[in-house]
Amino acid sequence: MCKITCREELDNGKRYRVRFNDEKFIEINAEDYFRLYLYEKESLTKEEYDHITEKIIFSQAKKKAIDYISFKKRTTGEVRKKLEESGFQGDIIDHTILYYEKEEYLDDEKYCEKFIAEKRKLKPCSKKEMVYMLSQKGVNDAIIQKAIENAGIDETEVIKSIYNKKFKNADLNNYKDTVKIMRYFANKRFEPESIENLILYLKEGIT
Repeated sequence: MCKITCREELDNGKRYRVRFNDEKFIEINAEDYFRLYLYEKESLTKEEYDHITEKIIFSQAKKKAIDYISFKKRTTGEVRKKLEESGFQGDIIDHTILYYEKEEYLDDEKYCEKFIAEKRKLKPCSKKEMVYMLSQKGVNDAIIQKAIENAGIDETEVIKSIYNKKFKNADLNNYKDTVKIMRYFANKRFEPESIENLILYLKEGIT
């Protein structure tokens, strides 16, 4: 038996949080809150609690996730964060993510492959920059590193490409121009050795 100890209104009455004596809680939309008479019940049987968490709340989490995923491709980390912000708890979130991984709506490996390919084509950047951006999206480090290695990125060619688009009129005999170029690539997380090699390469006039 799960004794209800507290009820809280959320989002101006759109959702409700119901707390129990074992410190667990559920968050449920207003329609189900009133339909199941949670506003007046003093306790729930284990069967009632399991039904709410495994059927109703899981269904809500799946809907929230698919609405988010349908807008554009997402990582599991992004979906997890979205569900957390929406008030869902860890076990429901894990269950939802696993469900959509099995349905192939979520696949971080494929996401990384596509992300890297698009970056290389549309807006080339350093490997470290890609790692940073994918990490910010909650992708596992091992998955990122594998995708980066499989992509076979040659940073020397990437730097040359960016230089020719952005700095082709720079005067490398001008100290300020050289410093500006080096600072730009450093801020973009290119390796110092790669930046120095580019400067030497260009100064030798081998372009």
